Formats: sequence, C-alpha cells, structure tokens
Amino acid sequence: MSTPVARTLSGVLDEITAAGPQRPAVFYHTDTISYQALRNEARRAARGLLALGVRPGGRVGVLLGNQPEWLITCFAATYVGATLVPLNTWHKSAELEWTLRHSGVRVLVAAAAFLSQDYAQLLPELAGRLPDLRTIVLVGAAARGSITWRELVEGGATVGEESLDAAA
Repeated sequence: MSTPVARTLSGVLDEITAAGPQRPAVFYHTDTISYQALRNEARRAARGLLALGVRPGGRVGVLLGNQPEWLITCFAATYVGATLVPLNTWHKSAELEWTLRHSGVRVLVAAAAFLSQDYAQLLPELAGRLPDLRTIVLVGAAARGSITWRELVEGGATVGEESLDAAA
C-alpha cells in the first residue's frame, strides 16, 4: 500500500502546466490564458507577495469577482504557503470590517469597484481600524492608501525564484 502524497494547489498547477503548457486554462470574456501563462503570472504575483512580507502561514484576502486575478491570487498565496481568505463581495462595510478584523488578513487583493461597492474609497478608510492589514492591492485603479495590481507584480522582481521555491 502506498503512502498518499500531499499535494498543494500550486503543485497541481505545476503538474498540469508541465503536461500541457499551451492548453487553455482560463477563458475570460474574449481572452484565453494558457496554463503556462497562468503559472507564470501566479509565480510573479507570489514573488510580489513575498516582497510585501507575506510568509508561510500568513493570510492573503481576495475581494474580487470572477476574473483572472482571483485565480492568480489564489495560486500565488499557495506558492508562498499563505492561507487564502476569500471575501464576500456582497458584504457591506461593517460586515467586511468584521471579517477582515477576525481573519487576520495582512494583504488584501480587491477590485477598485464591484457591483455597487467603491472599494477604492472604502478599503483605505477601513484599513486604519484593522491592525493586521498592511497592504491593499487594487485591481483596476489606483487609490490613496493602496498599491495597484501592476505594482504588486512588478514588486516581485526583487525576489528571486529560489526564494519563492524555498517558501513553497
């Protein structure tokens, strides 16, 4: 009888990518993202998370609709050994604040706006009352008290692949 092998989500992505790197992984509107492109973006975002101080056991929140950055953030958190905390986009300010306070999210990746919520305005206001939240990453716009998705990904350029592999 063989012993089960523990597999991480990022490990599964690595295996699928190795088996068919150009196969489509994500269909989003008119875009198609291959497994190789998804893996590359997830690893770039993971290095960005490491640059922000996220370490194994840390918590990364995601407050996005169904879009590629949601998946990329999910895989990126797994690559660094962090816990992904998916947040409900229907939450109002008080519910969101309560959830963020009790989940210990250190880095939050969020849409600048979603449905009727203006997160670019709301999240920096909440951040001042949330001692664990260190960084808000906004997808879709820049706003005071936050960095953009592009800045997250580009910030990872200072972190080597070997550091990412060690965290994973």
